[in-house]
Amino acid sequence: MEASQWSARTGWLNKRCYKGSCANVCYTIHLLMIHNALAKLHCGGRWTTARKRSFIVSALRRASGRWAPKNDAKAAARIARNTYRCASCAKTFGNSDIHIDHIIPVVNPAKGFTTWDDFITRLFVEIDGFRAVCTTCHSEITAKQRNVRSERLANEKVRHCK
Repeated sequence: MEASQWSARTGWLNKRCYKGSCANVCYTIHLLMIHNALAKLHCGGRWTTARKRSFIVSALRRASGRWAPKNDAKAAARIARNTYRCASCAKTFGNSDIHIDHIIPVVNPAKGFTTWDDFITRLFVEIDGFRAVCTTCHSEITAKQRNVRSERLANEKVRHCK
């Protein structure tokens, strides 16, 4: 059987799974899903649904930079001019080495994107939802979240192929 083959009878795209030793044929994408994913349905026919979502996320993240509680959290971590204390390792750092991080991730790495309401509520939190962390600690926190996300995505693919 070819790598992918259209089935007119079922209306599904038969696609062979190449993950590991899986020899299953995964019925992955329905014709309607193909149409919606590839069709340019937004912004006068110029954007796909994914592009529209990306635009909205980007605009919200830019706006969150002007969110007053985020700036207040940075001011609370300030111990002297251009000197801030990391909430994780308690060392002091300059302005360019400090990041304001959400204590609860905006997108839960264990669940992924849920709803726009959850996304906005988690993005625009009050001062107690932020912490000032150094670049090193921020990288470690982000790496842990990325690993959780990768495991979740791998488990979702395994579940899909069974």
